[in-house]
Amino acid sequence: MKRLLVIMLLMLPLICLAQTAENIRLNPNYIWGQGSSDTEAITELINKLSATDILQVSNKAAIWKTYRQDLIRVSKHISNESGNIIRYIKWDNIDNIFSGRCTKIEELCAHAKSEISRGNSSVARTYLEWAETYCKSIPSSSRYSNMISSLKSQVGKGPMATIDMRNIENDVKNINTALGVKFAENPKITTKPTMPKPTVEKSAKERIFLNPKLSGIKASKMLVEDNATPKLAFSAPTEVAITEDVTTSKRLFVIPRATISKSIGVGGFAGVMLGKIGPWIAYDTDFNSTHSSYTCQADGTTSFGHIWTNGKQKYHGTDISAGVLYDFTTSLKLYAGLGYGTSTCYWQDTSESWAEVEDKSIKGMAAEVGGIYNISHLSILGSVSAISLKTPAIHLGIGLNF
Repeated sequence: MKRLLVIMLLMLPLICLAQTAENIRLNPNYIWGQGSSDTEAITELINKLSATDILQVSNKAAIWKTYRQDLIRVSKHISNESGNIIRYIKWDNIDNIFSGRCTKIEELCAHAKSEISRGNSSVARTYLEWAETYCKSIPSSSRYSNMISSLKSQVGKGPMATIDMRNIENDVKNINTALGVKFAENPKITTKPTMPKPTVEKSAKERIFLNPKLSGIKASKMLVEDNATPKLAFSAPTEVAITEDVTTSKRLFVIPRATISKSIGVGGFAGVMLGKIGPWIAYDTDFNSTHSSYTCQADGTTSFGHIWTNGKQKYHGTDISAGVLYDFTTSLKLYAGLGYGTSTCYWQDTSESWAEVEDKSIKGMAAEVGGIYNISHLSILGSVSAISLKTPAIHLGIGLNF
């Protein structure tokens, strides 16, 4: 009897697993693919998605194949009783497949808008061409196409800048291939020459186009004639006319913020990006400073006896910190730093005099970590800090970046 019980307990996980896999296959809320390997399961899932009307393009199968990595990221997998792999995703989560490309479209349009404001139409045209290609491979593309068309109308037709962003270029090439667009017919995507280095003919007007760093790739620049296709003449590296270092992109952040701790305070954050990193400084206070007539301990003892309180208590906090900003992604900046802070506790006695409660008050080193999410020139800040790792505080703010 004991042996039978042990065997049943060992088989129970396999039985539950088989039921789970079968439930996925029978549940209409899932779409799934099955194969002897994960690759085969993803391929069958792609074939089933290609038979749907989710994408309104002529060559659905080819476009869905460009989403293989996104499907691996979004879908889940399980093994059935036969050892086959099942890749599955809920119909309600289908939109998550396209979230990566939607984010890229938004970032490319934001960078194009920024370049337009700087007068760098050539760089903006390249960003918009890439965004438009991504747009052709997602459902409900109309929510982005109007924005792209509006931005393209501001730059008009003209030369395209060379931007060394291989991950984006490869995506665009794959999508164009799936759509049946030959790479040679898409002159707006250019490749960067390697050797020898290019210089511009002396008769050309100098205009420098800066590519802000996207996905951590260095910016590239080129010199082109105004309203003309770039004419490059090649010479030895010692004669290269481009000498300006453009790997550093400056951006200033000014963000008012609120502080939530034992008391509510306000403050400000200021920082500047100098390439991948930069300095920042912040100050917070609750303007709740109070003059204390004497001090006491948390047990009520004072130097002259014992305090008799009327039940009123308040805190006063202030801190100043500084540290380093880090360019984590195009939209997200992370930061950390150290400083000095105080958190003072006060009790009021029956004569309405305030006493500082020494062992409930803290003074010392403050540490802060947080992040800043940027939507165009709008910056949203969120962080946490602590004084001597004992008094936590939350900081929330909305400001601008320039």
